[in-house]
Amino acid sequence: MEATIERLLCLHRDSKEDDPNGDGINALSLLMFMEYLLLYPEFKEGIISLTPENEIYLKFGHTSIRFYQDGSTKHITRGL
Repeated sequence: MEATIERLLCLHRDSKEDDPNGDGINALSLLMFMEYLLLYPEFKEGIISLTPENEIYLKFGHTSIRFYQDGSTKHITRGL
């Protein structure tokens, strides 16, 4: 969990560097991501990144999840 928090802080700082007047990571996207972590505490590894809209994008294995700023999510699972 520490690595996940550190990664989110890094992404937030990068986002603020790109747009100093922006808000950084979208708050609702972050909230949805945190709810995901509470529902799936076994989540350990994955690639966490930001979309150009500062929404959280998570990729692990053959699955990716985008946490939209309207509170919705989109799951994509690619075939093996």
